[in-house]
Parts: sequence; structure tokens; C-alpha cells
Amino acid sequence: MSSWYPVQGKQFVILGLARSGLAAAKWLVANEAKVVGWDDTEDKRKLDDIQTQEPQHIDWKHIDALIQSPGIPFTHPITKAAIAHKVPVISDIDLLRQSAPNARFIGITGTNGKSTTTTLIAHILSFCGVDAHLGGNIGVPVMSLPTLDENGVYVLELSSYQLDLSNNLDLDISAWLNITEDHLDRHETIANYIQAKGKIFQGENPERLAIIGIDDPFSEQVYKELVIAGDIKNIIQVSVAKKATIYVENDVLFDNRFDQPSAMLNLRDAPTLQGKHNHQNAAVAYAVAAHLGLSSEEICRAIQSFPGLKHRQETIAVLDQIYFINDSKATNADAASKAIETYASLGDIYWIAGGQAKQDGIDGIPEQLQKITHAFLIGDAQERFAKSLVGQTSFTYSGTLATAVKQAYLMAKTNRKKATILFSPACASFDQFRDFEERGEAFRTIVRELQINSL
Repeated sequence: MSSWYPVQGKQFVILGLARSGLAAAKWLVANEAKVVGWDDTEDKRKLDDIQTQEPQHIDWKHIDALIQSPGIPFTHPITKAAIAHKVPVISDIDLLRQSAPNARFIGITGTNGKSTTTTLIAHILSFCGVDAHLGGNIGVPVMSLPTLDENGVYVLELSSYQLDLSNNLDLDISAWLNITEDHLDRHETIANYIQAKGKIFQGENPERLAIIGIDDPFSEQVYKELVIAGDIKNIIQVSVAKKATIYVENDVLFDNRFDQPSAMLNLRDAPTLQGKHNHQNAAVAYAVAAHLGLSSEEICRAIQSFPGLKHRQETIAVLDQIYFINDSKATNADAASKAIETYASLGDIYWIAGGQAKQDGIDGIPEQLQKITHAFLIGDAQERFAKSLVGQTSFTYSGTLATAVKQAYLMAKTNRKKATILFSPACASFDQFRDFEERGEAFRTIVRELQINSL
């Protein structure tokens, strides 16, 4: 047991009083711990039930642990002070892991597809009668979840930021989807990013399972290193490009865990999981559920019934044979390229992109850019994206999302062909929106107004 758990009578500092920090603080207070909090945003410090304290006034000699929100860098003065005083710096995930020692824990990480896979796994488990609860980076603070016993399962989306803070989570099942360059503003190098993600495999339980998508070179190397290390005996490979333990070939999901590959499901029959990236998500989710002992038939029925994820290739409306797709969760080029691939076979694509650009921009997806009929650029990334699109496809500077949607609809309607207006920004949202959810809801509202005006 850790030095800071059980929490009764212990003293904690909470750094960051947004959703996850606030939930952790409230849980600690309810469990008779002493808590002081801090947030750099003044409005978030105006709390009735949690005492806040200026960083310079924290008495570190009496603090048992610092619980840090994942979005805050380790360079924060409070974090540096905690480290200097040898105070453990932990995450709310660590707190949940200690507070529910008998429950089973499933963690999912990767650059793309985390939210879809996490939600799909929770859907499958619930469909099959398992007491499963979803949380983590997907937007549900883990300390707001109920405390589960040995019959319960936590299904947690884990970002590199959360894993960077974690301390030997010892998950029952760790699922690794893929890796492309992302969040280098935080991690600086791809090696550091992979190292942070790799903490998902840390643990002492000899029966724990690792599931790894092996279709990108970084992930394949991670798989090889895990095999060589030998700390994890149970490893399942997942692929949508070649035969593996669980793989997809010609849209069919195969289970190759036993004597010979068995065709389990034609994924064309899973309407919300189209495209190779979603096939990988489905294969990983199948691997998790099958390992838990659920029947293949039930798992496949659950996959077919999956309603999809908000803001991830979500069909908002169809007007004049024009599909409006909300893919606001595509915050980098790799995610956007997968969406473009999915809809390229369905007609013209009018792409709305832009926001706060990631380090690699969209230079790495030239083949997908050539499949776009016309691009409408918004936000801070307009000029940068325009340079990448020269020679690839035509584009318009739209500035705002509302303008882009209206311009795209007018162009698509004028061409009188089946088309997709794909809002897949390939950018973070923070230049114009609070987060990708607010951005996606704005897209939904704009499209709804178009629907009303077209009646």
C-alpha cells in the first residue's frame, strides 16, 4: 500500500480544479482527507467546499501527496516544489486504483482511436451483462465513478499526460492502439511520448494482458521490446494489415488465438465502425472482451449494435444528398487522414479543417489531401494549411466554422452530386473553442440551422 493511502487523515494538494481535480478533491474530503487546492485560473479557485491556498504558502512538510491534473506540465511551480520536498506526484487514476483494489481495470491508450475503442469496450461489456463503468480522458472524471468490487470493471481511456503521472497502475488489461507523432509540445520527442505511453504496461500481476496494435513501426517496436523484456506473459497482437492474433482481412474480423483463424464478423455489418482505423478499434475491443470470457457471438452482436461516438465521424444530417460529418475529435493530421480515407469512396469531399495546429501540421498526408474536392480553412492554422494544400487541392479561407459550413454547403449543392461535408479539423480547438466537444456542438448547431432554413 502506498504512503498516502488509506487517505483518512492524510493531507493532499490538488493542482488543477477542472473536472478531474474537482472530483478527486470532493472524493478525498468525503473520505476524511484534508485537501487544499490550486488552479491558475482565478474563476476555478472560487469554491465553497474546497480550501485553496497560494502556492508559496503550502507547507510541504505536512503534505502526503500532490494530485495533479494531467494537462498541467511538470514545470509548474507547485509540481517542482512537491518534487523538491520528495512529495509523491500522482494522478486521479492512481487514487482510483488504490480505492478499488478488487475491481478489474482495463486501460486503453494510443494516439488515435482511444475514445472510440474505450466506449466500444464499455458498450460490449454492458451489452453482455458486465458491470462496466467508463471514465478517464474521455471526459468522465474517474473519481466520480462508483467504487466497484470484484464483479465490476473500469474501462479507462488513458492519455500520455495521464500515464506520465501514473505510478505502476498494474492494469488487468492494457490496450495499445497505435502511435504517431503528437503532443510533442509536452513530450518534446517521439521517444519521450512513447515512454510516457509505455507506462500503461507497468505492473506486477503475472496474469495481466497486453493487447498491441502492430500496424505502425513504433508500435511494432514496442511489441518486440515487451516480448524481449518478458515481464508480461500474455500478449495479443492486433492488425488490420497482416495476420496476427486478432486481425481484420477484407473487412472480416478473425480470431486466431487457437488452432486456426476463425472468421467472427464482417465489419461491414457494423455501420458506425467503417474504415481501417475503426476496424482496428473493433479488433482491440473484441480481444479485450474475448479475454474476459464473453462469448464471441455476444461480442459480435454488441459490436454491430454500437451507436458510435459523439464527435467522431458522426453523421449529423443529410441534405440534398450531402452528408454532414462531425469529426471534431480529429485533433491531428493522422486522425483526419483516416476520416478522409473512409469517405473518399462515397463521393466528393468538402473538407473543413483548421484550428490550433499540431507540430506536424498536415504535411504528412499528401495522398489523402489529393482526395479532397475542396478545403475550407478556419482558425489559426489557415495560412499554414493553405501552404500544404497548394498543388494538392483547391481551398478557401473561411476564418470561422459557421462561414466554412455555409460555403461548403453552397458549393456542394451547386455541384448537384452526392457529397460529404467533412468537419475533421486536424487541429486542437483552443484558438476558437474551449475543447473539441464545444467545437463539435457548434458544428451541430450550424448544421441544424441549415436544416431549418432549407425547410
